[in-house]
Amino acid sequence: MMGKADIVLPVMAVASAASVLGFALVADMGALGAAIAVILLAMFALGRKLWTSRKANAFRALQRERDSRCVKAMSQHRHDWMNEIQLLTSYVKLNKLDKLNETVETIREKAMRESRLFRIGTPGLVLVLYSLQGMHPHLKLTWHVAPDFFLDISDELEERMTLLVQHVIRSFAEGAEGAAEHSVNIEMSMNDGRDAVLDMTLSWEGLARDHTVEMMERIRRQEKRQRCPDLTCETELAENFARVTLRVPQRGGAAQEV
Repeated sequence: MMGKADIVLPVMAVASAASVLGFALVADMGALGAAIAVILLAMFALGRKLWTSRKANAFRALQRERDSRCVKAMSQHRHDWMNEIQLLTSYVKLNKLDKLNETVETIREKAMRESRLFRIGTPGLVLVLYSLQGMHPHLKLTWHVAPDFFLDISDELEERMTLLVQHVIRSFAEGAEGAAEHSVNIEMSMNDGRDAVLDMTLSWEGLARDHTVEMMERIRRQEKRQRCPDLTCETELAENFARVTLRVPQRGGAAQEV
């Protein structure tokens, strides 16, 4: 928020310029041009101050939102691992070695999937995918990352892609709350042309047709707002699933081990 002190000087400048203009009209019409110039400069200064303040407030709001998502994601991560540890402890106490080995293998596979997600090269997208599950606990969100998948793209393209992925998942999570079952599976791979491909499959059971159509319309509208030459989006709608496929060209680069 802008404080009173932030607008005092521009307002005083406008008031002073208005006084000069009034005097010019009475005393000397030749001073009219100078007075108008003063007023325009003062109005520009005020507008610039307001624009800068709004931009700073928007940036701080975005930072707070991302910080909040990060904290929620870490909290959910800690909660999930505590459950896994408790499960392992109970199997050890009960001497259920078969269940223990099975659970350890499940944990190992989960850790490998997360490791591949963390090294895809786009922190913003990683945070969105890792935090949305906690924000929509009724939604089953899974991802599978190919070993060679890596995003080497511009910051602007990363932001556009992240916003679109976030909007797709949120739109589906909110629109499919009435479904008996609903899940999102994301396949990340590289095609033959070495473009990065995110294939999002949205599945549901018992969701009304008009709800699915509206959901896809919202996704398409968002895609149009995020449209850019380097980001292509394809959509497909069937009876009980939808598919949203994003493709982005690479600048070069390779995944790094985490």
